[in-house]
Amino acid sequence: QNIGTAKSTSLSNWDSQMPNETRREGYILTGNILQAVADTMDENGNYTGQLVSYTDIDGNVRDGVLMPDNWNPKLLKSGKAPLISKLTQIKNGERVESSDGDVVIAKNRWGYTYTLSVPKTKKRGGKFFEDAELLNLVSNGVFYPNRGRLQADVISERIDRVVQRLTELDVKVEAEKSEDDVMYRTSEEIEAEYSNWLEGTTTDSGKHSTQVEGTRKTYNKVGTWIENNLGKDVSILDASSGMGYGTLDLRERGFNIEDVEPYQSEERKQNNPATYSSYDAIGKEYDYIISNAVLNVIPDDWRANVLHDMAKHLKAGGKMFINTRKAGEEKHIKDKIELDSPQEVLVKRNGKIASYQRFFTPSELKAWVESELGDGYSVEVANEKNSGTKGLAAVVVTKNNESLTMVRPPSRSAHFHPQGNGECVRD
Repeated sequence: QNIGTAKSTSLSNWDSQMPNETRREGYILTGNILQAVADTMDENGNYTGQLVSYTDIDGNVRDGVLMPDNWNPKLLKSGKAPLISKLTQIKNGERVESSDGDVVIAKNRWGYTYTLSVPKTKKRGGKFFEDAELLNLVSNGVFYPNRGRLQADVISERIDRVVQRLTELDVKVEAEKSEDDVMYRTSEEIEAEYSNWLEGTTTDSGKHSTQVEGTRKTYNKVGTWIENNLGKDVSILDASSGMGYGTLDLRERGFNIEDVEPYQSEERKQNNPATYSSYDAIGKEYDYIISNAVLNVIPDDWRANVLHDMAKHLKAGGKMFINTRKAGEEKHIKDKIELDSPQEVLVKRNGKIASYQRFFTPSELKAWVESELGDGYSVEVANEKNSGTKGLAAVVVTKNNESLTMVRPPSRSAHFHPQGNGECVRD
């Protein structure tokens, strides 16, 4: 009978032929496997799941962690991941700090070595600066005093092993939610819950409420990089230039720069008008585009539209510097409405909504830009080598090949958007 059943079983009648007692529901954790393993350890440090390969409904073979029968998703730990989960970000030049603040790894400006910083007290830092294996990996086998802590140098060939050893010493970092975990809101979704959210974002003078003078340092750093690597004759567009101070600074330094700003105050229109008042009015392409603290002040759908507007005006081989507010800065905003993530808020002033803000980690910004622009563009986390900046939530985009750069529609649709926005305090 069993042989006959087996011969008559096919994909179309599998469900009815399989005996119920051999089938069960269960959980397989996917995505960041290292983080999944860390998040499912029991209180004794034992791993409760089993690494498996499985075939999904579409026939794709994937890896995951199979959890035991009695496991409940509520048992998942939250917020922490092993340090090794940040290895790619570390290699890309992102400064990474442990969740308790004890361990900091940063890539040096020339890109060949790293610094490892730990507390100087034996109670908190001893397990690092006295660890024989770690001492064998750091340069000269020593940690030396630096700004109230102990620091060691690590050559690039050994950074993988150093991060692995620190992971074995139980160094954890704050876990990042992926874009799949958190869906940031469109303008329509915000409007549905907060119908008056736009009323306070434009001042009586006509400028956007987030336009301030505090981004000029970043402009000058990027300008110095352009001068040293591309020269002053390249064409530059300051995209959504706010009050125009950054544009003026670079123009006074002799750069060939134009700007676009839809939200100009009456004072600016009279004394320092932008070259263009809308992206649609621009009829040319540029060698370099600067977007300094702009995309973080507009919701998801408008953000995508502005990104594509900028990319459309970039020459093949041209570069685009995109800087946003950095995750963690939201903690300093006292009066705010938190939306679906702590990194997405409506900022209040005098009891009323004054602006929208989205805070990015460098890796989040890189992943989002890549997903929007596609294969025709290369995206790197901004650092001193490729932009003259460091420590920002910023990326450098290069338009690779004219034949590959057809602009795709934004991942979340929008019928309109304000053509750009203003600046935010970054420096």
